[in-house]
Amino acid sequence: MPALSPQHARPAPASQAPASEAPASQLHEGLGASAPRPAAPVVPETAPNVVQVRILTIIVIVLGVLLLLGLATVVGRIIYLGSQRAPASVRSSSLPPSIPLALPAGASVKHTSLDGDRLAVTYEMSQQSGSGRQAGIIVMSLSTGQVVSRIELVTDVPR
Repeated sequence: MPALSPQHARPAPASQAPASEAPASQLHEGLGASAPRPAAPVVPETAPNVVQVRILTIIVIVLGVLLLLGLATVVGRIIYLGSQRAPASVRSSSLPPSIPLALPAGASVKHTSLDGDRLAVTYEMSQQSGSGRQAGIIVMSLSTGQVVSRIELVTDVPR
């Protein structure tokens, strides 16, 4: 039989491997061990579990859909509110052409203010009246044409 060159030599089976190359589990087992155990695959502890990955994928998809629905709701509400006409509390067609307002004798209008359907008229009395009243405010409803309140501002408060 011809001699085999080192290139054609077959590796020795694991059972015939020298003791220095045998795994530690085989060294500690007795002679009765029939076959070596296959080495368990090394899985790092940080490797994600397949179930965890699926759960996280579902959570991300659901949250993405909720985010898009919320954004669509906000944009839709902005468009809806922008397309609506502002409600007019007092329509010019519902007002009479003139509303009489009785001011005290000798009073002159100094300032007016409008808030919704309420008109506030600030007036000032002339110095000739001598009644102690110097100024006042009349608040009237434009929808009804009625005086809501009269506020008299006095300088001499009676005791």
